[in-house]
Amino acid sequence: MPGRSLLRRLLEEEYADLKGRFVFCRYPHDQAVTDRLCSLCDVRVIWGSDDSVTEIRRSPLPPRAVDLPFASRGSAAVFLADAVCQTENLDGLAREFYNDTYRNDQNACFSPQMIFWLGTKTQAEMAAERFWQAVSELLKERQYPVPASVAVWKLDASLRLAAKFDGVQILHDENRLVRVQVPVLREAMWDDTAPGGFFIESCGEDLQDMSGILSGHCQTLCVCGLNPEETANRLAGWRVSGVDRVVPVGHALDFSLTWDGFDLIASMSREISSSLFAFANFTYYN
Repeated sequence: MPGRSLLRRLLEEEYADLKGRFVFCRYPHDQAVTDRLCSLCDVRVIWGSDDSVTEIRRSPLPPRAVDLPFASRGSAAVFLADAVCQTENLDGLAREFYNDTYRNDQNACFSPQMIFWLGTKTQAEMAAERFWQAVSELLKERQYPVPASVAVWKLDASLRLAAKFDGVQILHDENRLVRVQVPVLREAMWDDTAPGGFFIESCGEDLQDMSGILSGHCQTLCVCGLNPEETANRLAGWRVSGVDRVVPVGHALDFSLTWDGFDLIASMSREISSSLFAFANFTYYN
């Protein structure tokens, strides 16, 4: 595997001094093995689906150990419709969006699956038409492949959404791009997403119109035409339970040491503190 060979090279060359600190192992599903490994942990990081997190948590940790679960998440993108309409050439924006989504077949937790157009309905329709046309042309240029299994997955997801919610409109573009337009984005719609170019989209004149999907399941919010810091502050003011990152479109893949709301270095470290206060102005009573 390319990733494995790259890791091996890094540990044998640039980071040879760290090689002795790593042990990589793979084993079949075996509760006894997982129990034993977990019993040795000071910090346990679980990176997987909700089911994986629940299953591995069946294995107890030592009393003082720390658990860092990275469970199933999804992400969304907000486009300021007026900004998109005023952009003369959308090729660059289409490439940035492609990198956030199609580059990893939309399988990563930070890849937007929900799209919200911020503006009037007329602005949103105009912006969406121009933007998706640019994305479609890029997909054809790069000959983005869609396996039959993914095509069926997207068809199934779109039909389930149509069956569950009113006012759903399904738009296809040679199976590379499937858009499901809905009147309102709802939290329950996270259950009916699919990879490989599948987007659930809606519009509204205020960010609060998309608040229904900003639950704990939502990890990253990509923004276009909005200031990421101002948007993050606004969401914090609403006390939404989701959204751990707000980044410009094209930067969803930027990894940092603060992930899913966890400061990874602080969470995996132990601090030995000291204080001189106890020795200041000390009076001995006999």
